[in-house]
Amino acid sequence: QVMIEGPGHVPMHKIKVNMDKQLRECGEAPFYTLGPLTTDIAPGYDHITSGIGAAMIGWFGCAMLCYVTPKEHLGLPNRDDVKVGVVTYKIAAHAADVALGRSEEHTSERPGPRPP
Repeated sequence: QVMIEGPGHVPMHKIKVNMDKQLRECGEAPFYTLGPLTTDIAPGYDHITSGIGAAMIGWFGCAMLCYVTPKEHLGLPNRDDVKVGVVTYKIAAHAADVALGRSEEHTSERPGPRPP
């Protein structure tokens, strides 16, 4: 089994084209991405810019999402950074599942801590 690593930086308007091309040219081999980050102007907030891309590419058929922490491009993440990245990606994956009809409930399932 082979898994294909996708690009990490893709603007929103090119995510679907990129996903379609990967599926076509790689024989539908499983595809995973680190993001993709949809913009490069937010150091310290890459978990947000990549979470947007992750929700989109998950909706378009990406097999696995690799989380990104707020420390991406800045340094090594600590435990809290990892938690923030994982929660962000659980939300992104859930949003993709809702868009794909894999989850009928989009309000009561909470992948992270409940808001105060």
